[in-house]
Amino acid sequence: MKINATENTQPLNNDKNVKKDKASLILLIIGIVLFVITLVLTILFGIMSIEFFLSSGGEQIGTALGYAIYLAYFGLPAMITGVIASILNIISVALSKKRRGIKITFMILSIVVTIMTFSFYSISLIK
Repeated sequence: MKINATENTQPLNNDKNVKKDKASLILLIIGIVLFVITLVLTILFGIMSIEFFLSSGGEQIGTALGYAIYLAYFGLPAMITGVIASILNIISVALSKKRRGIKITFMILSIVVTIMTFSFYSISLIK
């Protein structure tokens, strides 16, 4: 009695692919939610960063205090959630071949928004 190896491994490989696709989809959804949170926090932090950068001599003390508050409440959480969203979206792309276009799109968007957040922070260091 000879057993064909391809018959036994086919359902096992299909099971692994289904599990990877499901895990990839869950990571994508979590990554998208974190991306949206990061985007909102980055917009709020960016507005204050631009005001801080464009402030004149007399306004610098007030905008510096406001910037410190915005950094604590919006900047640091945006940096943390942006890095986590980027990592989750990268893992989501690597796990599965299904829905690859949307996964790559959100991966790129989350990386770009995270870079923007860090660049807003670096603007304050320049000034």
